[in-house]
Amino acid sequence: MGFFGKKKEAEIEENNESVLKEELETEVESLQNEFRAKQEEITKITEKIQTVKEEYDTTVTNLMLIKKEFNQKKMELDIVQREHRETREKIKNAQQIKDTKTIDEFNDFESFITQ
Repeated sequence: MGFFGKKKEAEIEENNESVLKEELETEVESLQNEFRAKQEEITKITEKIQTVKEEYDTTVTNLMLIKKEFNQKKMELDIVQREHRETREKIKNAQQIKDTKTIDEFNDFESFITQ
């Protein structure tokens, strides 16, 4: 019976080893699956970051173009406003000169009549 006892112990050890081996293989497979899932998640996040960067760059470029156009229009508006002021001043001065001439003519006429 001693022979059978050793055989059982050897079988138990082999069973324990095969169970441990299966557990390790299962754990390794589980870790590999988890690793692949994390890699896919990282890849998706990286793609999203790249997309956001591209959208940001496009938005900043468009904003710079709009700001450039705005500054150009602002300069044009300043020029038009200055020209408008100058034209108004010229009209005002011309009106004053006309009024002065009219007054002078009236005074000349008045002095002619009184003579």
